[in-house]
Amino acid sequence: MKIKKVKYIFVFFLFFILGCDEIFLRFKYVNYECKKNKFGIKKISIIQEKDGNPVQVLMEEGSVYNFSIKKSSTEEIAFQHENPDVKISINKDTGKISASFNKNIFTLECAKDSFQM
Repeated sequence: MKIKKVKYIFVFFLFFILGCDEIFLRFKYVNYECKKNKFGIKKISIIQEKDGNPVQVLMEEGSVYNFSIKKSSTEEIAFQHENPDVKISINKDTGKISASFNKNIFTLECAKDSFQM
């Protein structure tokens, strides 16, 4: 009887561990390398996908803008910069990146590259 109980606890623990894909994750970087575009965005770097965390946007001329994450969910991550007023959102399922700047909405074609440890 006691062995059966231990087996059930082991199976439950095994399912719990397998269900948590990021339980032993130390850090995760996600980069989006963008094709040449008229807005000059070259690369978007996300270190942690939590609300309030910083996101770096590298421009073609070499300048870096620090954004802050406003919304992060399983489907989408959205972040913005105050000056200039730029808002960027990334659909995690499709990889589509859309942004707004000075009342203009545009989409970017970017390749996703991620590293986790």
